[in-house]
Amino acid sequence: MRFASLVALSMVTVACADATSPGTGGTTSVPRPTDAFARLDVYEPLIREMAGLEGRLDGPLVVNDLICDGAGDPVDAGATCDESFTTVEQAELQDRLADLDVEVRFASGWEDVIGEQLENPERLIYVWVGPLESHGETYWSGAGMWCGGKCGHGGTYVVASLGDVWRVEGPAPGTSTWIS
Repeated sequence: MRFASLVALSMVTVACADATSPGTGGTTSVPRPTDAFARLDVYEPLIREMAGLEGRLDGPLVVNDLICDGAGDPVDAGATCDESFTTVEQAELQDRLADLDVEVRFASGWEDVIGEQLENPERLIYVWVGPLESHGETYWSGAGMWCGGKCGHGGTYVVASLGDVWRVEGPAPGTSTWIS
């Protein structure tokens, strides 16, 4: 299924590419993935990156099921959440992340996870992501993670295709990252 999704995405990419699109510097544009599993091919490495940045993953991994603009900025009070991971996408992400050997669950917000406590006795990692933005042959997405108290970081990250695998290249040029 994943291979078929990648083939379909490749066909859409070739069909929709515009080598002279304004603002792309003459490079080919990559359309936003519309197929749910193609979209997860981009989000999965970003979630893994956020979950693994602290070097420990020994408690539950909780992923915000809402996809909100402003995800890379923890103080963006004007963020809107026009997208979300469907229940089918959530189940697929749980399958894809099974090798992490931790419980993977979804919540619709910070409050659903920790309430008023900041001590994090479960040692959970809470991850959130933003909408995918096409930038030439890469996608940029805001993302962040919280691991208890004043433990967390995020920013806007570049996700690029290396053959049939997507990887996080690092922070997006000209953007800032945060850490607490």
